[in-house]
Amino acid sequence: MGLFLFVEARLTSEIAAVIVLTKKEIVEQPNSRFLRVKCLDCENEQIIFDHASTEVKCLKCGKVLARPAGGKVRLEPIARQIEELL
Repeated sequence: MGLFLFVEARLTSEIAAVIVLTKKEIVEQPNSRFLRVKCLDCENEQIIFDHASTEVKCLKCGKVLARPAGGKVRLEPIARQIEELL
């Protein structure tokens, strides 16, 4: 009986140690970002979400800058990514 309690106590402490490590170290970072995009027609720059679910249009000329593509957006040839914002 004493050996069983020792093994149980040891397993419990190891499980507790694993839980503490997972809470501290396994905090996932988001996969989504904001992008600064430039329209090549009118030179307008704007910030868009890289996981947008609808078409993103230029606020100045109205042309489509990005289309949704199963998660992330696909930039159209008329748009260039300038930088990725965190």
